[in-house]
Amino acid sequence: MITVKEALQLSQLSSITVRSGQKGLYRRVRWAHAFEYDDVQHFLEGGELLLTSGQSWPKDKELESKLLEGYLSYQISGILFATGRYLTKCPPAALEFGEKYAIPVLEAPYHVPFVKITHAIHIEIMNRKIKKRELAAQLPSKLAKELGEANSRIKVCELLSEHLNCPVVISDSVNKVLEQSVPKETSINLPEVLGSLIPIFQKSLSDRLLDERPIETEVQVISEQTNAFVVPLQIEGDFWGALWLLPSGNDLTEEQLPILEFAAALLIDQVLHNKETELKNRQLRLELLEFLIENPQEAPAIMEEKVQELGFSRSTNWLAGLILFDENKHGPREREDMDKLLAECEQWIEDTAEVDGLCEIYENQFVLILSFSGDQNLIERELKRLQLNINKSSQEAAPVFILGETKQHVSSLAESYREAKALVPIVLYKSQSEGPYFAGRFRRELLIYGAMSSDRAEQLRNLILPKELLSERGFIFYETLKCLASLEFNRESAAKAMHIHRNTLRYRIERIEELIGDSLSSTSCQFWIKVALDLESLSNQGS
Repeated sequence: MITVKEALQLSQLSSITVRSGQKGLYRRVRWAHAFEYDDVQHFLEGGELLLTSGQSWPKDKELESKLLEGYLSYQISGILFATGRYLTKCPPAALEFGEKYAIPVLEAPYHVPFVKITHAIHIEIMNRKIKKRELAAQLPSKLAKELGEANSRIKVCELLSEHLNCPVVISDSVNKVLEQSVPKETSINLPEVLGSLIPIFQKSLSDRLLDERPIETEVQVISEQTNAFVVPLQIEGDFWGALWLLPSGNDLTEEQLPILEFAAALLIDQVLHNKETELKNRQLRLELLEFLIENPQEAPAIMEEKVQELGFSRSTNWLAGLILFDENKHGPREREDMDKLLAECEQWIEDTAEVDGLCEIYENQFVLILSFSGDQNLIERELKRLQLNINKSSQEAAPVFILGETKQHVSSLAESYREAKALVPIVLYKSQSEGPYFAGRFRRELLIYGAMSSDRAEQLRNLILPKELLSERGFIFYETLKCLASLEFNRESAAKAMHIHRNTLRYRIERIEELIGDSLSSTSCQFWIKVALDLESLSNQGS
């Protein structure tokens, strides 16, 4: 097969533009198929690149959504729209669909014949299949069968090492060893040997790039003196890593060269297969979040099934939550920042033995679903560690972690998410350093404000605080009141925090007391002021 990105590098496809779903360009194209009818999914098997002029593309939003969902269920490799006659541009819903599920959405001018595109892709697919079969035919049948059935890099390493009776290594793009297999009774210092060979290999790659020559996936002699060979592994034109055959005292014969080339082709297939598996898992994650957020009534019946498909460890503790940024709710400004945070959260889940789950971006929200073993203190401690690590690496987008209550069954995740969502406006103005925030610690606030609309919140706040205090002229007094409340109305601490003289603070307090008609020393007054400040972010939800 050929990936979408590789297909776009064919000269016959030079006029095609990627409009969305760039992260899915490594999806493999099993076949290219032109269609002009709305029930094409009945004729799909998966992995097709679909081509359409848009003549029959649904104008009804519901039908369009149903059509796209059908494509998703078959895991198509992409959609190409010919624009200029029936469509002036790619349908917005298709662009959104492609970006959400990493399915490339492509655009070509209407005058480009589909037959030209499909012919080029199909010829390349067939040529690759023929080449692989020719390589396999040159191998011992038993070895070809075993390599073809190998489902991991280490298995490929072990089969090659056993058959060729020498050490075999797979390295990545920065020459880090990923897998290795050394025959029994073979003595070799792998770090030392690779240390001497890698510079020679790197120079060879650099020379090819300088001469603008492609890096071919073929066996290269690295050192004739030590009988070392390497096969560069390319994926979509990019150097991914290398397959090494290291000194064994035996020369590699012409008959054995196809073994390494065949193994290299299989390793590349494995990498692409793993990437596609990641995309399928992401689709499952998004489906899980869609039920959690969009259809909470249906979620309990679906949660168990989706969680099982994703392979999350079964645990007695489950919770859902959100990660927010800045006091004004703005997330990272660039998609790159969002992806960086996402990767950091995923790495934390992977590295924390007691925790499983997911962190995913859904409708511009960072949503967490976690299962964990141990008590509540464990998850609070680990989330605090994650928050501190993110704060260190991203000063401009300090996160606020807001979690619902821990539940004893996965079917209650929707309830945990609703609690986190209700908690957002209550704690949004608070300091990030005080988090993570758990709904269980804000039960009283949730009972008072949890179901309150922004209009009701604003109405109650205006009953407690006069308009003058909330006006532009009263800004300095309002900020002073907020500082006092955060420090339990300790005047000395407030003066230091605001860097003002005690007499200045005294004057401001007197002015505030005139406006609210009560003494800030009153316990009752202090209580209602805190209520009003709690309502601040809630009342702003509708603005």
